[in-house]
Amino acid sequence: MSDPRGRAGPAELVARDLSVAYPGHAEAAVAGVSFDLAPGSCLLVVGPSGSGKSTLARALAGLVPWAAPGRLAGELRIAGVRVGSGDPGALVARVGVVFQDPSSQLVMERAADDVAFGLEGRAWPRPAMQARVPVALAEAGLAGFERRRTARLSGGE
Repeated sequence: MSDPRGRAGPAELVARDLSVAYPGHAEAAVAGVSFDLAPGSCLLVVGPSGSGKSTLARALAGLVPWAAPGRLAGELRIAGVRVGSGDPGALVARVGVVFQDPSSQLVMERAADDVAFGLEGRAWPRPAMQARVPVALAEAGLAGFERRRTARLSGGE
Protein backbone atom coordinates (compact mmCIF):
# COMPACT_ATOMS: atom_id res chain seq x y z
CA MET A 1 0.00 0.00 0.00
CA SER A 2 1.26 3.44 -0.79
CA ASP A 3 1.70 6.18 1.77
CA PRO A 4 0.14 9.62 1.04
CA ARG A 5 3.46 11.21 2.01
CA GLY A 6 5.24 9.31 -0.76
CA ARG A 7 6.60 6.46 1.33
CA ALA A 8 5.83 2.83 0.72
CA GLY A 9 6.84 -0.27 2.50
CA PRO A 10 5.91 -3.26 4.56
CA ALA A 11 3.29 -3.18 7.28
CA GLU A 12 4.14 -0.89 10.18
CA LEU A 13 1.67 -2.64 12.44
CA VAL A 14 1.12 -6.40 12.40
CA ALA A 15 -1.24 -8.34 14.67
CA ARG A 16 -1.61 -12.11 14.47
CA ASP A 17 -4.20 -13.84 16.64
CA LEU A 18 -3.71 -11.10 19.24
CA SER A 19 -5.42 -11.54 22.59
CA VAL A 20 -5.28 -9.45 25.75
CA ALA A 21 -6.37 -10.85 29.11
CA TYR A 22 -6.59 -8.98 32.39
CA PRO A 23 -5.64 -10.53 35.73
CA GLY A 24 -8.63 -12.01 37.53
CA HIS A 25 -10.85 -12.24 34.43
CA ALA A 26 -11.80 -15.60 32.98
CA GLU A 27 -12.21 -14.35 29.40
CA ALA A 28 -9.85 -12.27 27.29
CA ALA A 29 -10.90 -8.65 26.78
CA VAL A 30 -9.67 -8.90 23.17
CA ALA A 31 -9.30 -12.22 21.35
CA GLY A 32 -8.20 -13.40 17.91
CA VAL A 33 -7.41 -10.03 16.32
CA SER A 34 -5.32 -10.18 13.12
CA PHE A 35 -4.43 -7.47 10.59
CA ASP A 36 -1.57 -5.75 8.74
CA LEU A 37 -1.52 -1.96 8.62
CA ALA A 38 0.77 -0.37 6.02
CA PRO A 39 2.24 3.13 6.31
CA GLY A 40 -0.38 5.75 5.48
CA SER A 41 -3.27 3.38 6.16
CA CYS A 42 -6.10 3.91 8.60
CA LEU A 43 -7.77 1.38 10.85
CA LEU A 44 -11.20 2.12 12.24
CA VAL A 45 -12.03 0.23 15.43
CA VAL A 46 -15.72 0.36 16.33
CA GLY A 47 -17.91 -1.47 18.78
CA PRO A 48 -20.16 -1.03 21.78
CA SER A 49 -18.92 0.04 25.18
CA GLY A 50 -16.99 -2.76 26.84
CA SER A 51 -16.12 -4.53 23.59
CA GLY A 52 -12.34 -4.09 24.00
CA LYS A 53 -11.58 -1.01 21.87
CA SER A 54 -9.56 0.74 24.59
CA THR A 55 -7.84 -2.51 25.51
CA LEU A 56 -6.82 -2.98 21.88
CA ALA A 57 -5.57 0.63 21.73
CA ARG A 58 -3.51 0.10 24.88
CA ALA A 59 -1.98 -3.05 23.38
CA LEU A 60 -1.27 -1.31 20.05
CA ALA A 61 0.42 1.56 21.89
CA GLY A 62 2.67 -0.92 23.68
CA LEU A 63 1.18 -0.13 27.09
CA VAL A 64 0.29 -3.77 27.83
CA PRO A 65 1.95 -5.26 29.84
CA TRP A 66 4.34 -2.44 30.80
CA ALA A 67 2.00 0.38 31.88
CA ALA A 68 -1.35 -1.41 31.96
CA PRO A 69 -1.86 -4.77 33.65
CA GLY A 70 -2.55 -7.59 31.30
CA ARG A 71 -1.13 -10.46 29.32
CA LEU A 72 -0.58 -10.40 25.57
CA ALA A 73 -0.90 -13.58 23.53
CA GLY A 74 -0.31 -13.94 19.81
CA GLU A 75 1.95 -11.61 17.90
CA LEU A 76 2.05 -7.82 17.82
CA ARG A 77 4.83 -5.99 15.95
CA ILE A 78 5.11 -2.24 15.59
CA ALA A 79 7.74 -0.98 13.14
CA GLY A 80 9.45 -4.35 13.43
CA VAL A 81 9.54 -4.30 17.25
CA ARG A 82 7.74 -7.17 18.94
CA VAL A 83 5.53 -5.67 21.66
CA GLY A 84 5.84 -7.17 25.13
CA SER A 85 9.15 -8.90 24.55
CA GLY A 86 11.71 -6.21 25.21
CA ASP A 87 12.30 -2.63 26.10
CA PRO A 88 9.07 -0.61 25.97
CA GLY A 89 11.18 2.49 25.33
CA ALA A 90 11.84 1.22 21.79
CA LEU A 91 8.23 2.05 20.92
CA VAL A 92 8.01 5.50 22.49
CA ALA A 93 9.36 7.32 19.42
CA ARG A 94 7.00 5.46 17.07
CA VAL A 95 3.67 5.08 18.85
CA GLY A 96 1.14 7.32 20.53
CA VAL A 97 -2.49 7.00 21.43
CA VAL A 98 -5.27 9.52 22.04
CA PHE A 99 -8.24 8.15 23.92
CA GLN A 100 -11.88 9.24 23.86
CA ASP A 101 -11.39 12.49 25.78
CA PRO A 102 -8.31 14.10 24.23
CA SER A 103 -8.66 17.25 26.35
CA SER A 104 -7.83 15.22 29.46
CA GLN A 105 -4.52 14.29 27.80
CA LEU A 106 -3.30 17.84 27.17
CA VAL A 107 -0.79 18.78 29.84
CA MET A 108 0.49 22.20 28.85
CA GLU A 109 -1.20 25.54 28.24
CA ARG A 110 0.09 26.17 24.71
CA ALA A 111 0.24 23.80 21.71
CA ALA A 112 4.01 24.11 21.23
CA ASP A 113 4.64 23.38 24.91
CA ASP A 114 2.38 20.34 24.78
CA VAL A 115 4.31 18.95 21.80
CA ALA A 116 7.63 19.74 23.50
CA PHE A 117 6.50 17.94 26.66
CA GLY A 118 7.01 14.53 25.07
CA LEU A 119 10.43 15.49 23.75
CA GLU A 120 11.49 16.79 27.17
CA GLY A 121 10.55 13.43 28.65
CA ARG A 122 12.96 11.82 26.19
CA ALA A 123 15.73 14.30 27.17
CA TRP A 124 15.93 16.07 23.80
CA PRO A 125 18.33 19.04 23.78
CA ARG A 126 16.44 22.34 23.88
CA PRO A 127 17.69 23.61 20.46
CA ALA A 128 16.62 20.35 18.81
CA MET A 129 13.20 20.60 20.48
CA GLN A 130 12.75 24.20 19.34
CA ALA A 131 13.51 23.14 15.77
CA ARG A 132 11.32 20.01 15.86
CA VAL A 133 8.14 21.38 17.49
CA PRO A 134 7.02 23.57 14.53
CA VAL A 135 7.75 20.71 12.13
CA ALA A 136 5.64 18.30 14.20
CA LEU A 137 2.78 20.81 14.39
CA ALA A 138 2.95 21.34 10.61
CA GLU A 139 2.91 17.56 10.03
CA ALA A 140 -0.29 17.43 12.09
CA GLY A 141 -1.86 20.24 10.05
CA LEU A 142 -1.33 22.78 12.82
CA ALA A 143 1.33 25.06 11.31
CA GLY A 144 1.22 28.44 13.03
CA PHE A 145 -0.54 27.08 16.13
CA GLU A 146 2.55 27.19 18.36
CA ARG A 147 1.12 29.85 20.69
CA ARG A 148 -2.49 28.65 20.50
CA ARG A 149 -3.92 27.77 23.91
CA THR A 150 -4.65 24.05 24.06
CA ALA A 151 -7.98 24.79 25.77
CA ARG A 152 -9.01 26.71 22.62
CA LEU A 153 -8.23 23.92 20.15
CA SER A 154 -11.29 22.37 18.57
CA GLY A 155 -11.94 18.63 18.59
CA GLY A 156 -10.50 18.39 15.06
CA GLU A 157 -7.35 20.26 15.97
